[in-house]
Amino acid sequence: MYESVGRAVPVVGVAKTSFRDDTWSAQVLRGKSRHPLFVTSAGLDQRRAAEFVLGMHGKHRIPTLLQRADHLARAAAREGE
Repeated sequence: MYESVGRAVPVVGVAKTSFRDDTWSAQVLRGKSRHPLFVTSAGLDQRRAAEFVLGMHGKHRIPTLLQRADHLARAAAREGE
């Protein structure tokens, strides 16, 4: 994605599970969860990206805005079927 926007905008990736043999993502624990989120970034220092994810709104493991984006993407995918 970073390349597709001509490197003009930083891109942050957040995953609930790591890739096999993942040694590159930053692990972020939010709320009371014992399960980390795995954060990657392009065009932005990864530690800073992880700090942003940690500071996002929401009490739970998944930040509120990421939950909302996930729901919207799933709804759009269902409409396109």
